[in-house]
Amino acid sequence: MPVYIRKGPADIPEPSDSSQGDEEQELFLSDPDQLQDQLPQPFRMIDKVLDRLLDRAWDFISQRETARLTEQANKAIPIMQVSGDVKLPVRTNCLACPEDGRYIFLGHPHGLSVMAQPQGIITASSSSPYCVPVWQEDQVEITSLHITCLGEMAYLLVSLDDMGVARLFAYYSETSHLIKVMNETKMWTNTQQDDLNQRSVCVKFELSRGGDYGAATISYNGCQCLEVYRFPKDSWLKELSQHTPGVGDTGKLSPVTMLMKIKPPKPHTGFI
Repeated sequence: MPVYIRKGPADIPEPSDSSQGDEEQELFLSDPDQLQDQLPQPFRMIDKVLDRLLDRAWDFISQRETARLTEQANKAIPIMQVSGDVKLPVRTNCLACPEDGRYIFLGHPHGLSVMAQPQGIITASSSSPYCVPVWQEDQVEITSLHITCLGEMAYLLVSLDDMGVARLFAYYSETSHLIKVMNETKMWTNTQQDDLNQRSVCVKFELSRGGDYGAATISYNGCQCLEVYRFPKDSWLKELSQHTPGVGDTGKLSPVTMLMKIKPPKPHTGFI
């Protein structure tokens, strides 16, 4: 069988420095994660756009946080210097102070009280503060308080009692307004004590800074869930400004909106 052999040396091109450099640049990866996952087009372009958006969002958040810290550092916080004894309720279970430091709210059996200064801002030359009740209810013992500023001289307050009932208050112009009982339950008798597990009990309730949102941990029938609320802050400020000072609960405020209710996942009963 004839075999054809090519005459002369094989025409093999010699390697050049430029081609070798291009190949090394293509093989070099600045991101080690791309060794495991290198996206094809057009997903690489989408990934770059998302990274750029996240970087811009993070820069914007950092600028706002820096501005907030600068404003907070330049703001003078009033200091309470008590010149004499202040008479408090017989037993105070908890207390809370807003960001501006104008008031101190106290929770005790039979309601809430506030400790304030006659001139508003407390200074060394001011007279002694006074403590007055702002909301009273029999058979209610407040055990926890959380407060935040709604606006100028307006405050949002949430309280928890020993029965796990959460109440939302607004305090404006030396007047308290009961906005809503978040987990209102009917009064139970001694014959209904076995059904306590069927009640909706608020374990914890906290407010966001500024009073735009609130979150509560609710326990019901042995299970717990997280409820997130959105508060109509602007509407409340407008409605509170129209109320007569010194008269509380004269009108209903705008209702609270529940944004979401998060329940824990069900436990697995077997292997998949």
